Amino acid sequence: MLRLTGRICPIPELSSNNFMKRQFWGKDSMNSPVQGTAADIIKIAMNNVNKRLKERISGFKNSFLQIS
Repeated sequence: MLRLTGRICPIPELSSNNFMKRQFWGKDSMNSPVQGTAADIIKIAMNNVNKRLKERISGFKNSFLQIS
């Protein structure tokens, strides 16, 4: 699976001998690039926010950003 950010995430289950596994992962692999790209974009944005906070706020030693 290739994401829009250029990252490659293999899905070895697509070559499984088990028909049900192949069917499930075949359907899932259609949505995975969209979800993976969205996760990459969020990660980049969080890192950018963290970097800007460190630049703007004096005394900002440790930051922790999380999306749950």
